[in-house]
Amino acid sequence: MCNIGRAFSNGSIQLSHALPNLVEVNIDYGNDLVELPADICDSIHLKKIGITNCHKLLALPEEIGKLAYLELLRLRSCTDLEKLPGSSRNLKKFSFLDISYCFSIKELPEDWYAMMRQKVYGTLLTPRKYKNSGGKRNITLNWLHKLQS
Repeated sequence: MCNIGRAFSNGSIQLSHALPNLVEVNIDYGNDLVELPADICDSIHLKKIGITNCHKLLALPEEIGKLAYLELLRLRSCTDLEKLPGSSRNLKKFSFLDISYCFSIKELPEDWYAMMRQKVYGTLLTPRKYKNSGGKRNITLNWLHKLQS
């Protein structure tokens, strides 16, 4: 376990300037990570974000919709995460969402429903909004007992 939240909150270095060609971020067991910093969304080449076992994570930045090259968002076991940002319209290359074991998520914003079509892996949950949609996108929703469709 690490205290990565303090590193982000220091604010002395902007991640997109320090690592301009960053394509993947993985954070596992960041026990003090409450919110992903918005400046990570200035990393325009970012393709994959993996945040796992960060139980105190409450929110993702709304600016995540700016990541035009983002393909994968894995938020596995972020038990206090209650919702995804509303903005996902610019995520043209997005194809994989994993919110397994995110027990506090009750619903997905409309933008995410529109983007994530047809295929639902790892769950018996198949919201009606997927049935008449085309496209091949993956979404993992294991253990989302509270999700409302």
